[in-house]
Amino acid sequence: VNFDNVFKHLISPALEDAQCEVFRADMEASAGDIRTDMFFELVTADIVVADLSAHNANVFYELGIRDGVCPRGVLIIDGGWTPNRAFDVASDRAFRYLGSLFQVPPVGPPERIQSEMRRLALIFKQAIAADSQTTGSPLYSHLPGLKEVDWEGIDTSRARYFSPSGMTGRNG
Repeated sequence: VNFDNVFKHLISPALEDAQCEVFRADMEASAGDIRTDMFFELVTADIVVADLSAHNANVFYELGIRDGVCPRGVLIIDGGWTPNRAFDVASDRAFRYLGSLFQVPPVGPPERIQSEMRRLALIFKQAIAADSQTTGSPLYSHLPGLKEVDWEGIDTSRARYFSPSGMTGRNG
C-alpha cells in the first residue's frame, strides 16, 4: 500500500472538505530537523489524523506523543489491512475507510475514491464537531486532573511565528 496515495487521494481531500488546513511535517519546505516540525505540529494542531492501517512504529510513536500532550483532537482511521489493532489502541474508536481502493497501483477507480472521500469527509466533520465535548486521549481520560501542555512557551522559530502576538489564525 502506498500511503502517500492514501493521503493524497483520500485523507487530504476529505480533511479539506471538512474545512481543515492540511499539513504534514514532511511537507515543510525549510531546512532543519524534521522532528522539530513534527513535534510542534503534534502539540499545536487542532486535529491529528493517525492512520493505524498498518503496524507502523512511527505512527504509534507520534500518536503517543499527541496523546501525552493533548486531551483531544485525534482522529484514528483504519483501512482494514490488519486483522487486529495493537492492544494499547484496540479499544480506541477508529473510522474505517475502504483501503482496498489503494491496494492496486496507482489507485482504484476515481469515482469510487471520490465517493469514499466524501464519506470520510462527513465522518471528519461530525467527529470534529463532537471533539470539544470529549476526552479522546487515553492518558487524559485515565488520569483525571492531568494538565494539557501550554505550547505558547515553546521557543522555536515556528512557535514564535505562530505565537499570539503574530497569530495568523492558525491554532488559535
